[in-house]
Order: sequence, then structure tokens, then C-alpha cells
Amino acid sequence: MHSCWNSAVRPDVLRVLLANIHELLSRQANRPVPLLGRIALRRGRLALCQGQDDKASGFFQSGLEDCPAQSGQACVVWFSRAGASGRQSG
Repeated sequence: MHSCWNSAVRPDVLRVLLANIHELLSRQANRPVPLLGRIALRRGRLALCQGQDDKASGFFQSGLEDCPAQSGQACVVWFSRAGASGRQSG
């Protein structure tokens, strides 16, 4: 398991929390798609940090698809910065 997640919350708790929030928001009639994209990107980063590369890939793809064209670049930049600050060598 990779140790690249800087958070006071345990990764397993965070994984469940993000999954529950995603499910709750997905049920809404007016889905907040950009927010769902950001959640998927965060879930991908967490999965990658836990060594779950295949799962991470699916979350990253979903997150990028959920970001509308006008904010897609913002999602990629946001994720790149978050990833750069959270990655540790080792």
C-alpha cells in the first residue's frame, strides 16, 4: 500500500465517506455533475495511493467525463495540484 494520502481521516473511512456522498448526490434530480467529477477524481487519487491502480483509473476517467468542457481544464489542474502536494516518494 502506498502512503501518499495526507489527511487526518483514515483512508478507509474517507473511501466510504466519498462513496456515500457520491451516491447521495447521484440520486438528485438535478445532479451536480462538476462536483461529482471532483469527488470521482478524489476517489481516484485515494485508490491510487492505496495501490488500487485499476480502480483509480476508472475513477479518473469518470471524473474527467463528469467535468463539463468549460471546467474540465480546471478539474485537471485542481487534481494535478492536489496530487503533487499529496504524493510522497517511498
